[in-house]
Amino acid sequence: MRRAHKRKTELKLTSQIHVKIKRYIEVDNTKDIDLILAKGKLVQDLLGFSNEHLGRLFENAINLLAQHRFDEAILAFDLLTQFNPYISDFWVGFGLAHQANQNFLQALSAYLVAQTMDPSRLDAYSYAIECCFEMKNFDQAEAIIQEAFAYAKKHPRDDDSTKILKEMHLFQKRLISEKNHKPTQITE
Repeated sequence: MRRAHKRKTELKLTSQIHVKIKRYIEVDNTKDIDLILAKGKLVQDLLGFSNEHLGRLFENAINLLAQHRFDEAILAFDLLTQFNPYISDFWVGFGLAHQANQNFLQALSAYLVAQTMDPSRLDAYSYAIECCFEMKNFDQAEAIIQEAFAYAKKHPRDDDSTKILKEMHLFQKRLISEKNHKPTQITE
């Protein structure tokens, strides 16, 4: 008797699901997606997260990083970059978490995105170059140094450019030393 009752319940559930599927087949949600893309909405906007809310999430992610909870920090910064990929702080944090976890390639990728979002950030260049040194990828380090020089030369009156130029000269000396496998003491 119980088996017969169970089969009837399964049939009812299956037919209910089938009816719901028929209802959804006729729905065209691509118009909504097109509207969202046309208006330049971010996931942050779609979920109704304010900048203040994201700021609190960012502080929590920083705290995870400070507590050496790197796997959790990676997840937190990944989430933040999904909510709003245009904020370079999120990408730098994402890179720092990966770098602390010895994931140098992922860290480098995050720093390169941070540079794209805000090319005036010295820390994004510096951290990216450090990752390249760790991976012994001197060609990539040299390319980043050249990119930083190019930015600084295009914006000569910017205070950030002065700092970038100074730091990149030091990295350039270190790069030459690293390529020659000689430890160096670089001074300003």
